[in-house]
Amino acid sequence: MLLDWRMIATRISAEYPLERFQHDRPEAVIVATLDDKARLKLTPDFEKLTSADGMRILHFSPPLSADPDRQGAPKDTILH
Repeated sequence: MLLDWRMIATRISAEYPLERFQHDRPEAVIVATLDDKARLKLTPDFEKLTSADGMRILHFSPPLSADPDRQGAPKDTILH
């Protein structure tokens, strides 16, 4: 249900690459990216999104099955 969805900014890094983000949040609606200088770029086409270390993805997403903001999150989940 969309009422549970929320706007989240997730940092992409060597420890949490874009591919892992895509795996963890397949339903995410990417809204924009922020580069390391905090420049906002609207992202209408996720297929053309390229990753850069330190980039943040602003997305509208449902909570993870065990959201890292809550107890019980999987041990391999990184807070973001």
